[in-house]
Amino acid sequence: MASFPENRLKKGAIAVGVSQAKGDWIACTDGDCRVPAAWLSSINQCRVEQQAKFISGPVAFASDGSWFQQLQALEFSALIGVGAASIGLTLPTMCNGANLAYEKSAFLEVNGFSGNAHLPSGDDEFLMHKIHQREAGCVAFLKDRNATVYTKATNSFTSFIEQRKRWASKWKHYTLAAPKALALLVLVGNISLWLALVATIALGVSWSWFLLLVVLKLVADAFLLYQVLGFFQNRKLLLHLGLLQLVYVPYILATAILGWRGTYAWKDRQHVAA
Repeated sequence: MASFPENRLKKGAIAVGVSQAKGDWIACTDGDCRVPAAWLSSINQCRVEQQAKFISGPVAFASDGSWFQQLQALEFSALIGVGAASIGLTLPTMCNGANLAYEKSAFLEVNGFSGNAHLPSGDDEFLMHKIHQREAGCVAFLKDRNATVYTKATNSFTSFIEQRKRWASKWKHYTLAAPKALALLVLVGNISLWLALVATIALGVSWSWFLLLVVLKLVADAFLLYQVLGFFQNRKLLLHLGLLQLVYVPYILATAILGWRGTYAWKDRQHVAA
């Protein structure tokens, strides 16, 4: 049995798998995911048509119908949409390890997870960033609904926060400007809305200005999500947009601060920042 003490968990297993792979391409998903029958053929078609070396595929949350899981599905759809758009602009920022594929030689050329192997998270985005840095334009998004990989939304608020802390813990380790700028833009954009509310109440600013900002924010979010949710054939999630906007600012502030600390628990494992 292979041993990989120098790498953290999943990254070590992937590195060993890549070293043993006989084929030219590596396809990745997670153990708690469901992949469609056409998954690999769709990846291969994208590889040929776009001459890609790294492919990010669509991922969606399977919801039990509760408002909590539907909010997660809505937010996650937005993340996938933003990630796809950034790849389309040749400024890749986000992807998800539940649906990835890359050329084995590209993995080896950037020395795999070297430089971030000590971090338990980031087997997806850090690798994408490194491959993009080596050859801009070689990252593609697999825009095929039939290639969507489904994973489960979390069942409890505690596990949800721990998951988001794990995701947020990667931000301070980004080396590309685009992911850092995107994270800052999202944070500032959401905080500014609440600051406008405080100014309206404390300084007596006209409520019409605040309501205009709210409408503009909701319209911009709805425009993006309408297209993304149309791709996933789940536009009914838009009904939760108002509620998501209400809880998003305290949630994103909390996870950003807690994620920066780098300490979280996930799947019975405790990670403590060095």
